[in-house]
Amino acid sequence: MLSRRELFNPFRMLDELLAEDSGIARVRNTVEMTVSEDAKNYYVRAVVPGFKEDELCVTSTGNRLTVSGKREVTSEGVDLFASERESFERTFSIPRDAVSDDVSAESNNGILVVSIPKRKAVVPETKRIPIKS
Repeated sequence: MLSRRELFNPFRMLDELLAEDSGIARVRNTVEMTVSEDAKNYYVRAVVPGFKEDELCVTSTGNRLTVSGKREVTSEGVDLFASERESFERTFSIPRDAVSDDVSAESNNGILVVSIPKRKAVVPETKRIPIKS
């Protein structure tokens, strides 16, 4: 017999539909992320609505950049049937021309922007070689 909570769970049928054996893929703990570049920087933009600055973390280790977040969701006296995006983590490989020790991050209005500067391209000097006869 179903409990009162299970009986009135509007997501029960959805959970059954998305069960692992149903053949429908279930995606968890993801946020929308975009990776782009301009002449000077690489950018990772993450849509993180509801996450506060202290709930987000950006780390750089070697050629890896990890963007993660974790927040506590409180039910405040109501039965909580579903909660999305309580935590997420995504790791990217940083290109060789990136300066991984100069990464910066900024969060504003639910958008996290991580900036990774590119190394300045070294243009080799052209030197004329005299030809002896």
